[in-house]
Amino acid sequence: MPTKSQIRKMAEDLLNQNGVTTAPVAVEKIAVSGGADVKRVDMKEDLSGFSYADTIGVNLRHAPVRQRFTIAHELGHMLLHTRDLHYDGKFVQFRDKVSSSGIDPQETAANLFAAELLMPKKFIDKDLEDLLALDIEDDDAIGALADKFEVSRQAMTVRLVSLGYLGSV
Repeated sequence: MPTKSQIRKMAEDLLNQNGVTTAPVAVEKIAVSGGADVKRVDMKEDLSGFSYADTIGVNLRHAPVRQRFTIAHELGHMLLHTRDLHYDGKFVQFRDKVSSSGIDPQETAANLFAAELLMPKKFIDKDLEDLLALDIEDDDAIGALADKFEVSRQAMTVRLVSLGYLGSV
């Protein structure tokens, strides 16, 4: 299993290879340039997406910000793990106690990869410098960052906590 620093480096390398220097990250373009075929599929609401071989399936019923995170997450599975079938949702059949507890190492790694790709630390650092006059714990500031990075407020909040900019929520 790759370390956090290896996952961060993989995401940084992808951003550099694709010439991405500011948010929002064109995650679908990055996935396609890496050989993935991204398909929007009508799925049950509780399924977010899947990856299999070179295909990333995304639930077309989900909000665009959720679809972007799903593409990044599934790309993480493709790059970090085998190209076996991975599918993600609130309720997945045949999950064991580890995967259903939210500590499955493959899911954690894919989530970290998605966060590193969509919300790179150096991009957030730069934007926070520009927001010095604002209180980072202000919902409006978090919303502005989420909008700029085209991610959900929840994803941005989790990222800011993981980077140490916010206390745990």
